[in-house]
Amino acid sequence: MPSQIGGLIDRIANRFVRLAPSPRHDIAPPRPIVTFTFDDAPVSALHHGAAVLEARGVRGTYYIAGSMVDGTPAEWMPISRQGCEELAHRGHELACHTFSHRRLRDLNRRELEQDLDSNRVFLDGIAANDGPRNFATPYTMMWPPAQSTMRKRYRSARSGHPGINRLGTDLHNLRAVEIRNHSERHGGLRRWIDAAASNPGWLIFFTHEVASNPGLYGCTPDELDGLVAYAQKRGCEVLTMSTALKSLGLD
Repeated sequence: MPSQIGGLIDRIANRFVRLAPSPRHDIAPPRPIVTFTFDDAPVSALHHGAAVLEARGVRGTYYIAGSMVDGTPAEWMPISRQGCEELAHRGHELACHTFSHRRLRDLNRRELEQDLDSNRVFLDGIAANDGPRNFATPYTMMWPPAQSTMRKRYRSARSGHPGINRLGTDLHNLRAVEIRNHSERHGGLRRWIDAAASNPGWLIFFTHEVASNPGLYGCTPDELDGLVAYAQKRGCEVLTMSTALKSLGLD
C-alpha cells in the first residue's frame, strides 16, 4: 500500500476510534498523575532510562514486542531477554506492544489473536503477571476492528494522540504525549506537566531510546531526568500504568 494512502487510512482510523461510542471513565485524581513509558525498549531505555527513574524513586512501563528482543541492531540496539528480566526485577512494568510489531490494520482477527497470544507467552515467561497487562499500539496507529480484542485482553490501550486523560476517557484509547529528540526545547513538555498540575488528570509520556545522542524517537538522560524532576516538583505522582490505574480505582 503506498505510504500516502496508508497514512491517510491510519489518520481516519485513529479519528474514528476517538469518536466512536465506547465505555468512558472520568479521571479526576486528587493529585495529578504522570506516567513515563518506553516503546520497543531499546537497551538504552534500560541502561539510561530506568536508571534516571530509579534515581528519582519511581518506575516506568516498558511496552515490549517479543520479536524485537535479542534482535538485530537497526535504529538502536534492542534489549535482550536478560534485560527484560532485569527491568521486571527492578520493579518496572512489562506491557504488551504486540509480538511482531506490525500495524494492527495489517493483521486479520485470527492473526492478531495469535500474535497477542505469542507476546503473552513471551512476557509471562519473563515475569508472571497477576492479571491482564497494558497495551500500546505499534506506530501509535489504532484500528477500529481491533478495539473489541483490546478491551477483552488488556487493562488499557495507549495511543499516541496527545493530551491529558481527564473526563470521558476511553481506557483503550488513552492519550499520550511523545518525548522526541529536542521536543523539550523551550519547555514544551513541561507545559504539559503544568497543565496536568493545574487541572489534575493523568498525563502519559512515551519515548523510545534514552541516549546521549538519540535519534528522532528518543531523548537524552538529562531531558528525561528534567521531566521527572519537574513533575515531582509540581506535586505529581509518578506511577506506572498499572499503579496509576489502581490508584484511580480502574484496575
